[in-house]
Amino acid sequence: MKKIYWFIQKTEIMGGTEIVTINLINLLSKYYDITLVVAGKKNEDLNLKYNNKIVYLDIPLKHLCLDLETGRLKKEKKYLLIPFSAINTVFFWTFRRFKYRKLIRNITDENDLLIASSWDNYVLVPRGRKAYFHFHFNAKFFNSIGIRLSRTFHRKPDKYIFLTKATADIIKKKHKRYANSCYVHNPCRYDCLKNVKFNDNKIIFIGRYTYQKNPILALNIAKELKDMDVYFHMNFYGDGILENEINNFILKHELNNFVSVNHFEDDIEKELLSSDLLLVTSKYEGFPLVTLEANSFSVPVITSNWGDAVNEIVENDINGYIINKDDPKEYANIIKALFENKNRLLDLKEKTVQYAIKFSSENIINKWQKILDESFKM
Repeated sequence: MKKIYWFIQKTEIMGGTEIVTINLINLLSKYYDITLVVAGKKNEDLNLKYNNKIVYLDIPLKHLCLDLETGRLKKEKKYLLIPFSAINTVFFWTFRRFKYRKLIRNITDENDLLIASSWDNYVLVPRGRKAYFHFHFNAKFFNSIGIRLSRTFHRKPDKYIFLTKATADIIKKKHKRYANSCYVHNPCRYDCLKNVKFNDNKIIFIGRYTYQKNPILALNIAKELKDMDVYFHMNFYGDGILENEINNFILKHELNNFVSVNHFEDDIEKELLSSDLLLVTSKYEGFPLVTLEANSFSVPVITSNWGDAVNEIVENDINGYIINKDDPKEYANIIKALFENKNRLLDLKEKTVQYAIKFSSENIINKWQKILDESFKM
């Protein structure tokens, strides 16, 4: 059996990319010999099915997640150390990556397939190996100046695997050299469960407290709902550099009785099952897995227009609503209308869980098998 080495950034802190990748490995390991390669440090609690092998590269988290390190330094008021931290990380990736490339080359074979899930683990992939890049963001991010610059420092992948058709189409049209790229939607981790009940007007926000996820917009929506005298409660689940700013906003606008800020929950299914709406306010995304997870439990989404593929994942009045402007009043008006018309919300919950079926694991894994089988025939 030919081998696959699948790279992720870290397991000390699990983000969407790591969750998706580990789920895919667990689903595909029934058919392929897969080794998980973690750029970060060992996680004793990480369990994979089928006794998959795991290789840890032990790269410090401060070099893998500069945003988290910057947030820590800000929290500790060590502002003068922030530029030195950034320079240190740039130095690390400029010069130390070759050590890890050599290590990867020594543990793999030229017949193996290497799949990377982010830029910082793709730059560790050595030449002389077939490499696929499972790209987790949208076309705008792919074509940004920073990412375009980073692409000049590493080899071109044998294939890009994007998360949506829209992203793949835009990139293939703009970059002819990526014509053999393809796309596969992310599978939902959970089986669909019809959960058509009301949960006391609870709204849930799940995501890192970072500028990308834009939690401050979510708080402004909460403020608008409060000013409209709408009965609701908004629960935040996440971690990140904006946590202090979030708490200060809540105090300033007297939202303590309307908003709760929590850290990530391992049992997030329980929180989704007790929510009426999911709120996504991201500035950009590739494929927000949380939307599928909420939909699978009959929870519709009120989402920003976060990128080129938003319409592949959300259909207005089917599994939620897309808001095209960062105007908290527009979000609040939709939420208010749903909470004041329970029949409309009930109908949306019914349609939402049906919509989620097309992202089931069975449907998505069949597409992955075609891509991987084709790669081993080449």
